[in-house]
Amino acid sequence: MVEDPRFAPEIAIERCAGYADALTAAGIPLLPELVVRPRSVDALVVDTDGLVHALGELDATAAFVATGTLGLEVLRRCAALGVRVPEHLALAAYDDEPEAAASAPPLTTVRQPVASIATAAVHLLLRLAAGEEVPAAERRQTLPVELVVRASSVTVR
Repeated sequence: MVEDPRFAPEIAIERCAGYADALTAAGIPLLPELVVRPRSVDALVVDTDGLVHALGELDATAAFVATGTLGLEVLRRCAALGVRVPEHLALAAYDDEPEAAASAPPLTTVRQPVASIATAAVHLLLRLAAGEEVPAAERRQTLPVELVVRASSVTVR
């Protein structure tokens, strides 16, 4: 799991928890040393060279990146550094950004139901604006996501 230090902490925590849950469901132990936190160069730039090097040091065969933006950055740096995706490193990321399908190779992603999220948010906002007391349990919803398998994750060494 590769965290994105530019991301909202509360959402980053939830994505890491989802990663841990998926490992547990598959009977795979969560090893904290396999959660990589790349160094930020500044508020907008992550040290992707250092990140790709760290994955190599771990002898990683696959990486799941917490955001699509960072996933695309890692994919580009792998190409520049001679790390072949997916032959040397299978790669997947959260957020199915439009560039993911057009990247080389196309990036495997987890797609969120953006329209459903927006609809639920507007309905909640309208209820709150009308003065309705909305219980905390109804303020938070978990919606299903979709795994979009593309060429970046089909071969593992």
